[in-house]
Amino acid sequence: MKKNSLNTAVLASLAGIAGIANISSAVNINTDGTGQVLIYPYYTVNANNQTLLSVVNTTNRGKAVKVRILEGRNSQEVLDFNLFLSREDVWTAAILNLGNATAPGSIITFDTSCTAPAFSSDGTSTASGVPFVNFRNFQYINDTAGGTGLDRTREGHVEILEMATLTGDLEAAITHRSGTDKPFDCDAVAAGSGPLFTFTAAANTPSGGLFGGGAVINIANGTYTNYSATALDGFWATDEVGYTTPDNILPSLSNARPQSLVFSNGRVISSTWGSAAVGAPTDPGQRIDAVSAVFMADTFLNEYTTETGIAASSEWVVTFPTKRFYVDRAVVIPPFTTRYAGGQACDPISIQSWNREEFTTVTPVGFSPPQGTTVPNICFETNVLTFNQTITNQLNGTSSPSKILGSVLSRNISTPRILGAAGNGTQAGWTRINLTQSGGTAGAPRVMRQSVENHRFVGLPVSGFWAVSIENNNATPGVKGFYGGAYNHRNSRSCSLINGAGVTLGPVCFAP
Repeated sequence: MKKNSLNTAVLASLAGIAGIANISSAVNINTDGTGQVLIYPYYTVNANNQTLLSVVNTTNRGKAVKVRILEGRNSQEVLDFNLFLSREDVWTAAILNLGNATAPGSIITFDTSCTAPAFSSDGTSTASGVPFVNFRNFQYINDTAGGTGLDRTREGHVEILEMATLTGDLEAAITHRSGTDKPFDCDAVAAGSGPLFTFTAAANTPSGGLFGGGAVINIANGTYTNYSATALDGFWATDEVGYTTPDNILPSLSNARPQSLVFSNGRVISSTWGSAAVGAPTDPGQRIDAVSAVFMADTFLNEYTTETGIAASSEWVVTFPTKRFYVDRAVVIPPFTTRYAGGQACDPISIQSWNREEFTTVTPVGFSPPQGTTVPNICFETNVLTFNQTITNQLNGTSSPSKILGSVLSRNISTPRILGAAGNGTQAGWTRINLTQSGGTAGAPRVMRQSVENHRFVGLPVSGFWAVSIENNNATPGVKGFYGGAYNHRNSRSCSLINGAGVTLGPVCFAP
């Protein structure tokens, strides 16, 4: 029996679901790390940082993918383009600062894989880097409270969506030639359209097998904080081809097939969603819910360290990869509670921290400096939570940059509020962020729209990691050492059977 078939049989047995024939038949986070869609939760060019990206095609078929770069405040597009990966190909790029504190980010690649439009450098200059822009989306250029300058493009996150597998002359054109390391004919595909671009579902359905990663590198400090992209599989149905020309903002995450599989505590929740894509404010389709479901968490948790003896710093990247589809409209859609307006869309959370000796906060922790409310909020699509830093922050303005990532979309958690700790016992431990209450600890439960099966996932769709840096004043005599690392957040999940009238039909979503 094939490994995939064995895994599917075991999962179906655990879940008590008779209808799962293959886990690729619904959107899921592939724990093996490969898929049709990759989510990179963070990029930054702030504070002398650069962000390196890679994507790998593990299959023996060429692929067309959409690369989309989204700014951090409410994930408006700052650049996208088409990338053509030959079989077993790797593409790499860097997101850079163009030269000063207010300049936009830009992307550059010395890779020879074909893109449309073409922008690969000859490897001797960064002059061919493509700067990010702020004119594509109407919401962004009219978002005066959030800022309309190019400085807003300096941090955010990245999506890569497979659009089609390639065949025939198109695949031949983007295949690398032996002895030259260059494709046969990138000029033939530079426009992203033409006679070569004729697709059929039978031959060109996206087939997955992509994986990738990112790294925030600071050359001056010598730090390198790397992470793996989250891989979504089963995004496309077997009869769909998602290819669009480079000037088209589709496909997006709202084009997902309307089924999801969520893996929770050794069991599977299989859900079916409305088939319409997200459209006008009066037509909030539910395909995007299939993607949100696999990211849903009622809490997420991770460690922190700010130990002074090793000059440690900790920052959490907290990205809501589907948030814009729910809040960037006239009426906000659950599970989010506030529409994007005035440069923000804030959702209440609660925070609790423990040190390494089990001492914890007696009352819920808030952000510092205070936000003018007793309930802490997370307000952007890409956020950075710092620990024990001095952050000067205004929701409608900019904050002082965080120490590691240079984020200006940051909030600080002050762990000295832990009571009962001795000495330096508040400088390291772990923290839990609770996403379940729409009004903080006392609010109504925060739930998604219900699926066809009346599944209502609790919390918010979240992704991200803990970035940590430490310093060693005695690496070698006269030399100071800098070190960095990243650790994915851990989540807990909950789902109840609740119908549209709010009547609870069952405590959990698993089949009997």
